[in-house]
This record gives sequence, C-alpha cells and structure tokens, in this order.
Amino acid sequence: MWNTVLFDLDGTLTDSGEGITKSVQYALEKEFGMQVPLSDLRCFVGPPLKEQFMSFAGVSEEEAVRAVERYRERYRPKGIYENYLYDGIKSVLRQLHDEHFTLALTSSKPTMFCRQILRMFNIDEYFTAVVGSDMDGRRTDKYELIEETIRELGMEELRDEIVMVGDRKYDCIGAAAAGIDCIGVTYGFGSREELEAEWPACIVDSPIELRNVLIGQARSGMSGTGGSTFGSEKSTDSTRLFVRPTVMPEDGGIFRCIFTCVVPVALAFIISGILYMIIIWGLQIFLPQIEFDNTFLVVLTGIVDFILIPFFYIMYRHDEIKRMTYGRTERILNLNAFGAAAVLIVALFSIGFADTIQVPLGVLIQDEAGAEINASLFQNVSLIIQFISLCAIGPACEELIFRGLMYRRVRDLLGVRWAVFLSAVCFGVYHQNLTQGVFAFFFGIVLAAVYEHYGTIWAAIAAHAANNLYAVILNALIEREMVTDTGYLFMLVLSAAAAISLGFYIFKFDQKKNVI
Repeated sequence: MWNTVLFDLDGTLTDSGEGITKSVQYALEKEFGMQVPLSDLRCFVGPPLKEQFMSFAGVSEEEAVRAVERYRERYRPKGIYENYLYDGIKSVLRQLHDEHFTLALTSSKPTMFCRQILRMFNIDEYFTAVVGSDMDGRRTDKYELIEETIRELGMEELRDEIVMVGDRKYDCIGAAAAGIDCIGVTYGFGSREELEAEWPACIVDSPIELRNVLIGQARSGMSGTGGSTFGSEKSTDSTRLFVRPTVMPEDGGIFRCIFTCVVPVALAFIISGILYMIIIWGLQIFLPQIEFDNTFLVVLTGIVDFILIPFFYIMYRHDEIKRMTYGRTERILNLNAFGAAAVLIVALFSIGFADTIQVPLGVLIQDEAGAEINASLFQNVSLIIQFISLCAIGPACEELIFRGLMYRRVRDLLGVRWAVFLSAVCFGVYHQNLTQGVFAFFFGIVLAAVYEHYGTIWAAIAAHAANNLYAVILNALIEREMVTDTGYLFMLVLSAAAAISLGFYIFKFDQKKNVI
C-alpha cells in the first residue's frame, strides 16, 4: 500500500511548457543562432536540460552547459512565472495531506526553482521534502533524485510504501531503478504510448483520477486493520513516523517559543539603549562643546540603526537557514513577483494608507505633547540627513527586527493572524509615545500584509521607506508654508483613493492565477 507520494513538478503539478519552451528558444537563438518554433521544443519539458540540449542541437557537453546558462538568463526573471497549476491539483494535494499521506517533490529542475514555484502557488505547505537538481548541472538523473528523496524521508527500507507520480518515461525508468512503483499521468507532456512502454503501476488521465487511485487503494488497504481508515484520525505507525513534527527540534517548549519570538525586540531595546549611552558619554568626554539638538538626535538615531542592521541581518539569515535545513517548506512566505512596478505600487499604497489613517487617529487621540515632540523632531534638520537616517537606514533596521525576525518567528509557531497582531503591537510599543505608537500599530499590520504577500523583506522595507519619505517631505512643505489647508485636503483625498484602489489591486488581483 502506498502512503508516500513523490511528485514530479513539470507536467504533473504545473503546466510549465510556456516558460520552459520560450526560455529554450531564447537559449538556442542566443547561443547557437538556431531559430526553432515553440511547438518543436516541448521535448525539453521533463528531461535534464543539459542532456536535452546535447541531443536536440547536437552540441558538446561544454556547449550544452553554456546553453543552460543562457536558458536561465530568461527563465529566472520571466520564464518561471509563465507557469500554471493544473486544474484540481491544489485540491488533490490538500486531500492527500488530510488523509495523512507523506508528500515529496522530486524534480530535475534545480531545487531553488522548485521551492520558488511551490511558494508561488501556495502549495509548499503540503510537501515534507523538496529534492531537485543542483544549479551546476549535477544530480539531474531521475534515479539519483528519487534515491535522494527516499534518503531524506528515511524510507530506504520501506520502498513498497512509496510511489512516484510523473508524466514522462524518465519518471517511470527512475522509479523502476529505485525499486518503487510509478503512476503515469497523461494530462502532462508525455503520451500514453510513452508511458505504457515503461509499464507503470497504472496510468491516470486527470488529477481527480489520480486522487481516487491513491486514496482508494489506501482506504481499501486499511479496511482489514481493525476497521480503521486511512483518512481517520488514526493512521499507521509508519505514516506517523515519516510526517515531520509541526515545530523544529530547536523550538523547545512554550517558554522557549515565547522567548524566541520576543528576543529580537528585546535585543533592539537593550542594544540600542546601550549604544545611545556609550555614544553620548563618549561625546561628552571628547567633544564637550557639541550641541545636542534635533540634528544630533536624528544623526545619532541613524548611526545606532546602522550598527544594528548587520547584527539583526545575521539573525535573520540564521532563521532562514534553519527553515531550509529542517525542510520546513510550510514556513516559507507567499511569493508574488516584486519587480519595479510592484515597488511603486507598494510605495503609493503605503503612503495613501498612512496619510489617510493619520486623520481619524488625530481626532481620536488627544496627545498634544506627543504630537508636538514628533513635529519638532523634523525642525531645523537637513533634508539629506533625514533622508539617510529616517528614510533609508531606519526602515531597513526596523523591518529586519519586526517583520524579518519577530513576525516570521511568531508566524512559524502561531500562524499568520497572531504574527500580524503581535508584531504590530510590539512595533507600536517600540515607538514609545501614544501618537506614534497607535499609528505604528496600524501601519505594522499593513507592513506585515505586504511582507506576507510578496515574500521578501524588501517589500516591507520599500513600504516603510516610502511612508517615512512622504512624512519628511510633507513636514518640510508644511513648515515652509508651501501647502495650504485646501491643498492638504486635496492630497488627503488622493491618498485615500490610492490606499483603497492599490490595496485592492495588491491583495486581490496581484497574484498568479491558476490558468489552464
């Protein structure tokens, strides 16, 4: 009975033909001057690229390696997104997961691209292991990849419980060599005749039929074991054995988890406080004549944040490495394309939201002292200093702390909703006054949403920096009486419209569609 399924990617989970063939066409033309119609390049979907270039173009291994690099020139920025999830696949994966199957991905595509595609379609949470080829062209043979997947799952002695699902003969051949069964799918890029020639265990014509075969055989196989079913709360010992735990080994108990989540913010408070005291103490000793005015405060803030960035970046990278090391693909964020257009859209959205929310907050929160202190910070300070300290260094530092570290850690342990709420609360407290704190809470929710949507810390930094830049410029214009009340009201209406329309676009429409 099969309780572990190794899925091929191209032609089995996703229709990647457009991106692959267009990138191959680009490589052939750029590297060899060959102009080949896309219809003749579907043979490249499935087998290892280097070998296929050698066979198709009749070139040497060295030339094929260069062709693969050419291929990636187009595939990395564009081809990977010319890819669609087959209709019904996401539902099938969810049902298999709910039935306690262990799912893994085994593809000749580089592992980095495999993970990116799974995140793009929000199906990465279903896979216990993701095994692909190396970027340098090694480990592309399907047999090698299957063996590596089995090794990662720890199932070397349980091969009769594993089945490979793929659309090409290479999947069948690799499975047979590894001593496991194979299911062929005809909705991909291989023909029924190609699959039948390799004698797979069975051949299916749709994702729904695949689901029925897998779940059907599992349930029928369990019918004689005390009346339980594979889809019940109870599953076999072997199934439970190979399902990864919901937290990583180093997560520890509840107190360890709480400590893990709050430590970035606590460190930010402690280290920044120590740095402020050391710098001020040193200046009082060696430069007693220095004036501690607004300019000094803004410059000092920038210096402290600049010192903190590499420290928190190391922590951020350490967290990412741990997630990858333990194969926790469900801890990876969503991944929508974040290009130049997205930067502009996110910047305008964050400015619109921030400008709009300031008005009701100003009416509801009567903190005149705090508002006056915040306004005075901008007075008589060079715009260049403000741009560097408040619009570049500050956002990078704070986003590493609150989104890159705290939000991700809470999300790992408690889920997205708690992560958004708790990171926003701490972000508000970090600003240490009521006026800025309440605003920072609501803006922290927006920053977390942007980070979650695009899957890159740069999205949150861009939104944060845009808001700070707008605040600096607007305060400068108001201070110089270059903006009238009517002009500000007009800007406010534009900001509200931008926040609503761009926010709706980002979170409703700016996503990859599962189009067949």
